[in-house]
Amino acid sequence: MNIWKSGLLVGKVNNEKKIFHSGWLLNVVYFSFASDYKNFSLFNLKNSYMKIISIIIMPELYAELNVAIWMKFKTGLAYSLYSFENQTTIKKSNLRMLL
Repeated sequence: MNIWKSGLLVGKVNNEKKIFHSGWLLNVVYFSFASDYKNFSLFNLKNSYMKIISIIIMPELYAELNVAIWMKFKTGLAYSLYSFENQTTIKKSNLRMLL
């Protein structure tokens, strides 16, 4: 079994020097899962038994409280949007356990 993901994370913090401040994050991920019963090669994924490729977009809005110089408390709202090549192989709820 081979699972990997690669992506880009961008975000912005507003007034980070204040005790209470807000921000946002956007994470865009390319996700790949491949498995085979035998003769599985790390670099040859063309003939694998199961192969799933997905794009995942995760926007987040948050608020942060500076408790100390070295400690912050953060809470927020996030949502995950998934796009699969083949949706009959795996359900969206299965991927949430992997990420």
